[in-house]
Amino acid sequence: MQSHRHVTQQKELTPINLHAPRLDLERLHGLITGLTLGDSLGLAVETLSHIEIANRFGKIRTFLDLSNNTLLKETFVPSGTYSDDAQLTSAIFESYTIAREFSLHEIGKAHIRAFDESSLGWGGSTREGVKALKAGHTPDTPQFNQFLGQGKGNGIPMKIAAVGAWCVARGTNPLGAINDVQKVCSLSHPTSVSVSAGAAHVAGIHYCLTHSAGTFSSEEFLEQVTTASALGRAYYPETLDEDDITTRLRDIGKVALGGTQAIIDAYSGGDCYVYNSLPFAYAFFLRDPTNTDQLYEVIEAGGDTDSNAAMVGALQGALLGPSVFPSHLVSQIIGIKELIGVVERFHKIATQSSGQ
Repeated sequence: MQSHRHVTQQKELTPINLHAPRLDLERLHGLITGLTLGDSLGLAVETLSHIEIANRFGKIRTFLDLSNNTLLKETFVPSGTYSDDAQLTSAIFESYTIAREFSLHEIGKAHIRAFDESSLGWGGSTREGVKALKAGHTPDTPQFNQFLGQGKGNGIPMKIAAVGAWCVARGTNPLGAINDVQKVCSLSHPTSVSVSAGAAHVAGIHYCLTHSAGTFSSEEFLEQVTTASALGRAYYPETLDEDDITTRLRDIGKVALGGTQAIIDAYSGGDCYVYNSLPFAYAFFLRDPTNTDQLYEVIEAGGDTDSNAAMVGALQGALLGPSVFPSHLVSQIIGIKELIGVVERFHKIATQSSGQ
């Protein structure tokens, strides 16, 4: 099994402030609604470039025919369908509801159930990790890692939101959840960059759930996600390379000021490599966190459009609630009521466990 111990002593970093100990149900509705809307809107144009999307579709303000996505192997997928981003986010929320705590065992079982229902949009690392689980292997055995690929895609931040929400419910600092992020990574993405990205997104989700439009600070948000990212980078030291996502996250504010093309150029078009896709999504979010046009614009910018938009939508929904998203689009998402039901059950268990 690959080591995940710290390679160096971390310098003292600024702690994350816990502004609001209560987990608001409407914010959870917003998180899952925004994430799923981004996933399902972006799915049709996944992997297309900014120029290809502009030439073929122009502005994206509605669900497109999913036959435009050449990666989908299913013969017919109706518009309004979500993919692995929302599916696996829901699975991790569900695992907390069953276990009433973080449980890697329940997360693994939830992934298997999800895979057996549909593997629409699943990345190779996640697919192979679940196949290893189904074969009876666990991440603490040498056989397990033989199944896995490189594990540097965006499969962790796209689905890790429940860990941040649980920290809010428990009134705990999300920096204390990085070990849990590493455990989720061990199922499919046992790499330093994935733990770093997952830790950053847990901190980002936590920040948005505990702030409002009036108290949101881009500078404070970036400080908190980069603090978490730096700590996450110390895991799986044997996978470290020159691609330091923490440094990238620190520079997002300046890149975002340059506009859409500057973001595209800086982050390789927002492809599925998490070193590109997470800062790409965050740059669009930070251009105007309270303006949901950023959800459309991150899709129109191309790349891994469904996952990038899922991350932006999750942050905006967690910050603003569900009412900011167009109801005529949300109502067209297939299965959205079931996903909302999952986070409602999570909220009930999480708040009971914490005494809120």
